[in-house]
Amino acid sequence: MRRLAFCLLVMASLGLGLGLACSAAAQDTAAGAPPAPRGQGAAADAVETAGRAERAPAGAVETAGRTERAAAGAVDAAAESRPSIAVFVDIGVQTSRLSSKIANQPGNVEQTDSSLHLGAGVRRGIGGGRGDLGVRLELDEIDSNSFLAVRALDYRRNLSERLAWTGFFGVARLALGTPAYGWYAGGGFQLKGVMPSWDLGIDVRYGDRLARDNILPTDPQGGSPDNFHSVYGASLYLSRRF
Repeated sequence: MRRLAFCLLVMASLGLGLGLACSAAAQDTAAGAPPAPRGQGAAADAVETAGRAERAPAGAVETAGRTERAAAGAVDAAAESRPSIAVFVDIGVQTSRLSSKIANQPGNVEQTDSSLHLGAGVRRGIGGGRGDLGVRLELDEIDSNSFLAVRALDYRRNLSERLAWTGFFGVARLALGTPAYGWYAGGGFQLKGVMPSWDLGIDVRYGDRLARDNILPTDPQGGSPDNFHSVYGASLYLSRRF
């Protein structure tokens, strides 16, 4: 069941991320295109009005100028109202504690490990610039095993121009003898603009009882048919926006 939920959320997140990334590329293409006449209908009217104004009294010339400025203002306002979309990558460090409940052992087995932290995602501005919502993929290593997490809901709330808090929810996969799957959640803070296009983030993270089936001959025999692995971690990283 957890494996199915992991696969479904991964596919949904990848689809949403791809859609947002395509929207960002389309916005960049539109922004980089040669400037077209502002507000095709309004601009054409303004040009026609300006042409007539050459043969009209001075008052008509002033009216044509106001019409052209109004058309330009409408185009600028439309551009500003479009939600911002950003693609980004993360690089930093993480430390995690792995607490494992083994089927035939009475207590938990505890291990702590640190590694490189990598991530990539896409977000879209919501709420008139008060926040962002997106998806993110994260990759770490815990006790020499790869830890893959998907933030299916990755929210950032702006507290000021420089500071924001973050919260996320998704699924995670720990690559053991057979993969362990479970829910993934956390939150943190982000300092924006530490360098041009760079943000600094710190997160606390929790992988909730990632479950692994005991089906290998070398797995513990007796007790529960599953092993459960909980992940408690923190990450510090730089995020580069594109």
